[in-house]
Amino acid sequence: MKKRWLVLGLLFSLAFNLTFLGMAGYRMWEKQKKRKDFQERVRTQRGQFWNQLQLRPEQKVYLDTLRNQFMPRVRAIRVNLQKERETLNRLMMQDKPDTVQIKKQLGRVVARQTEIDKEVFFHMLKEKESMDPRQREIFLEMIKRRMQGWAPMRGREQPDRQPPPEREPPREGARDRMFRHPEPQREKEQQP
Repeated sequence: MKKRWLVLGLLFSLAFNLTFLGMAGYRMWEKQKKRKDFQERVRTQRGQFWNQLQLRPEQKVYLDTLRNQFMPRVRAIRVNLQKERETLNRLMMQDKPDTVQIKKQLGRVVARQTEIDKEVFFHMLKEKESMDPRQREIFLEMIKRRMQGWAPMRGREQPDRQPPPEREPPREGARDRMFRHPEPQREKEQQP
């Protein structure tokens, strides 16, 4: 009887361990697949970027070198930015948040974000310097459309796409009436 329970326990333990290893292996495979898909998308987008600008091979090599220097710097700043944001969230979640500390921490978050913006801006200037006038014009137009907020991001440019039309303001519906502050009721003047 004891031997039977021991065998059942070992079989259960073996099944549990195999299931756990299978799940862990699947998650690792899935993560690696996502990473490869992301890297392939980046390569494709870079290829589309180069095709739009019609870059020469030496320009491609130079821009790749710039990118390989740029990405680790931005990645390091992003890690610091994430830590600063986590600290800010912890301060905000306290029972009695210290607004002075929150303001200081918010300043640190903004400073990190500003560092990223500066890195991106100067990187774009370096990229622009390596281009001929026609390429610069295309490059600046791409940047302009992205900054306007309506152009598709990450290499999926569509030169014939127009900005969205301006919309009419929404009409007042039941939901709007529900959340509107009631107007004070005026007493009707009695007419003689």
